[in-house]
Amino acid sequence: MRIIFWGIILAILGIGCNSQPESGYAKILEEQHARYPAMEAQDWYKLAHQSVFGAGHAIQNVEAAHDWLIREWEALDMVSNEPLVEFLGPDSIYARVNLRPYKSAGGKIDQLFRAFLQTANQGTESGDGFERYWQSLRGAAKKRTITVSLDALDSLYSIMSAEGLPAIHHSERYSGLYDPAYRVVSRERLQEMQHL
Repeated sequence: MRIIFWGIILAILGIGCNSQPESGYAKILEEQHARYPAMEAQDWYKLAHQSVFGAGHAIQNVEAAHDWLIREWEALDMVSNEPLVEFLGPDSIYARVNLRPYKSAGGKIDQLFRAFLQTANQGTESGDGFERYWQSLRGAAKKRTITVSLDALDSLYSIMSAEGLPAIHHSERYSGLYDPAYRVVSRERLQEMQHL
């Protein structure tokens, strides 16, 4: 089971690489829209934000973060059609590891937590990547390949940029419908997890 699990992870890491960032990001947006059609402006913002900044902040209270993961892990409903890993951008160093398929595949909570902690406490990229992803998002909204109002995106961007592009939560609608349970981990940490 362990060999199969890490075979899947390594295959996904290979698939996630894309030499054409713009077309690759359009594909990621389409996949996200197909998987989570009720995404609102703040969920799209969160996707773009995590693509560049990862978890968005360093973990100040390690024990509280670990306890939160344990509580979430123990309460998981194991029925899921989520992918194990969702890459956040074709040239992003970050991915979401979905807890339900990770646990079902025999993933170890302590390994995931270490990778998440190391990812959260490493430095993040500059906001330049965010602007590029945000413009791609706007383009997809304009072409209507994703269902979100361009006005809603622009309004949210105006607020968030004035505040320094902070991390935010998923929308209530997204949370209620999809019950997101994941941790953001860098691709490098994801590869290292098999050796822990």
